[in-house]
Amino acid sequence: CVLMVGIQGSGKTTTTVKLAYALKNAGRRVFVASTDTSRPAAREQLARLADAVGITSMSYGDVDTTSAEALAQAAMQQASAGNFDLVLLDSAGRLDVDELLMNELVAIRNDVRPLQTFLVADAMTGNEAVAIAKTFHEHVGVTGVILSRSDADTRGGAALSMVEAIDRPIRFLGVGEQAGDLRPFEPAQAANRILGHGEILKLAERAQEGLSEEEQQRLLDRVQTNKFSLNEYLIHLRQTTKLGGITGILQSLPGMNHLASRFSGDRAEQEQGTASLALQERIISAMHDAERENPKLLDGDRRAAIATAAGVTVQDVNGVLKQFDALKTAYQRWQKLKSAEDARARKREKRKPRQKPKRKR
Repeated sequence: CVLMVGIQGSGKTTTTVKLAYALKNAGRRVFVASTDTSRPAAREQLARLADAVGITSMSYGDVDTTSAEALAQAAMQQASAGNFDLVLLDSAGRLDVDELLMNELVAIRNDVRPLQTFLVADAMTGNEAVAIAKTFHEHVGVTGVILSRSDADTRGGAALSMVEAIDRPIRFLGVGEQAGDLRPFEPAQAANRILGHGEILKLAERAQEGLSEEEQQRLLDRVQTNKFSLNEYLIHLRQTTKLGGITGILQSLPGMNHLASRFSGDRAEQEQGTASLALQERIISAMHDAERENPKLLDGDRRAAIATAAGVTVQDVNGVLKQFDALKTAYQRWQKLKSAEDARARKREKRKPRQKPKRKR
């Protein structure tokens, strides 16, 4: 049995059908059921979606639909009678986590003892994601996460934080609306989709190529302490020839892929109000030391003065600051992912059984 949990609106019901469909195509005999006691429409939706792709769903005729535990028990009985080898339980959702929902889930878990409990979370979820994940995990013991709507235009930073908070892996990604649009999570292929559009990890790693060890360590220290400034950004700019200039940068920054095709040289860049790399250096050099360390000091008057000193427009100055913010976010996410992967690697290493030294004969 697999128990699907999540708040209302996370895409839990459609994800349940997607997972059932994938398992069916893998040769499993799958049975789905809803344990939602308060919304008959949720039960009807699951049955309709399942029927559309040839998945058998629960019959609620003689079942006590006021008890989530009774619904779960009936689902297991019907599946057993029909010789199904796997049951997917689509649990109730709420607009927010509450005690009633948690009590229902605990009762279901204690009764059916699911092999897996998957938390379905919208990849576009906000900062409340961590608290939601922790609550579900503390009550029912989440074994994995499925990110729905991961095809949307979202950076998914909150989703990553949620996964790290409960130390459970992402198992699948919902990449579309169709039943077949569920993919196993593969870190190498999906990191960009979760962390943000473009090759963020490649950007952060390649930008360090050619730097001295001292410069690399300074960059790493500044990222880790959230002190990445325009000085470090300037160091990054000097490495951008390896990334294809401004076009390469835009292809690698979160949310800027759609701009990359607009730039094919300095003239096009200037026509779009974006400074070339040389102009960006002039803009940053026109700032005071304190402003390079803390760009929040740059008010409208100072931006106008910097534009005059650098021979550019205020829009160019604003463009540099926007790109700086995007790159700072990219580095922070790269460092976060790298730290999490290092921690998991250490855990895996600890779990390896130690080989006893062979006795000498």
